[in-house]
Amino acid sequence: PEVHRHEVDDPVDLQIELDAGNLDAAQAAFEGILRQQPANARAMVGLAILDGKRGNPAAAVDWYQRVSRLRPRDAETLNNLAVSYRALGRQDTAMALWRRAIVLQPNYGEAVYNLGTALYLSGDVSAALPYLSRAVELAPDSARYWRNAARLGGGALAASPCGGFVVCPRA
Repeated sequence: PEVHRHEVDDPVDLQIELDAGNLDAAQAAFEGILRQQPANARAMVGLAILDGKRGNPAAAVDWYQRVSRLRPRDAETLNNLAVSYRALGRQDTAMALWRRAIVLQPNYGEAVYNLGTALYLSGDVSAALPYLSRAVELAPDSARYWRNAARLGGGALAASPCGGFVVCPRA
């Protein structure tokens, strides 16, 4: 039997291309989609992801801003835009976007976690720990949230006897 390459024209298939490291093929396909459908947000997100993978956060910001204009209340887009701004060293802008994403979608764990991490890294540990704790509550099976929340919190994050999680005062 012969193996045939699947034609990549669907954004889900394109994500598979991205994950496989076929960046040039994914880029060409995303650009092709945008030539036919200039307002295709999924293709724009794909190009933003590509730019992020290629170490070009400024270009990623441009794509996520375009998507944000199409979907102004999309918390995931705001989170990704914030990540790209943070990569550019624009921490205040990133934190404002994470806060806005959390207002729009309070149970969006990735934005909650990212804001907590950013606050911690900026030196505001007391503000960070409730966000890190909340992220673990929202995704208790996330090993990444647990590991980083415990590491960043210096052991201040602990299980509550009643279930859930609390920020414990340091001794």
